[in-house]
Amino acid sequence: MKHPVSRRYFLQQLCANTGIFAALSALSACSPSNKKTSTSESIPNSLPLDHPLVSTLHFSMDADSVSPEWRKDRGSIPGKGQYCNNCQFYALSGQGNYGQCSLFQNYNVPGNAWCSSWAPKIS
Repeated sequence: MKHPVSRRYFLQQLCANTGIFAALSALSACSPSNKKTSTSESIPNSLPLDHPLVSTLHFSMDADSVSPEWRKDRGSIPGKGQYCNNCQFYALSGQGNYGQCSLFQNYNVPGNAWCSSWAPKIS
């Protein structure tokens, strides 16, 4: 039985279509409408997420996304109330909702971030 489409034709079309889809994907990734702005891009001297302490201290740019398993109550502060902006290691920059963390060698972090070294501010 003869096939209506030859194997050679099928493979040529497959390669051509794969190339077209790859090119379209690359172009769409470069378009300005698809670029996502992250919190770290808008914060000067932002903590790089590949910093060695990020994984060690279970740092998260968004405290609300941290598992309750890590964000436990400490003293009179419930886990859900712990943010960098109410931590003793955090100093507000005064230029936005970010500040410097002394644990992260004075990198800037968002005020709504969290890490496992969170400690309440001492009054």
